[in-house]
Amino acid sequence: MSWEGERKKGYAFKALTQLEKCVREKGFAIVQDQVRADNVASIRLHEKLQFETDGYVYRNQKDGKVLLFLKALTTAA
Repeated sequence: MSWEGERKKGYAFKALTQLEKCVREKGFAIVQDQVRADNVASIRLHEKLQFETDGYVYRNQKDGKVLLFLKALTTAA
């Protein structure tokens, strides 16, 4: 199955922003995500949403190269 026709429609952006809202409402202080090191689009998306990374390439359980992205959440005043 190919998802080519669904790319660049903003689904990932909407999903991550909704996730942030949901976990913030549940009282979490940090969101962490693991992104494949070769997934340029996902890396750019996380940077756009102000996630931070140390740039270190980690190895996941399947020995894949990944980056960790974190974002501190603030509560609405």
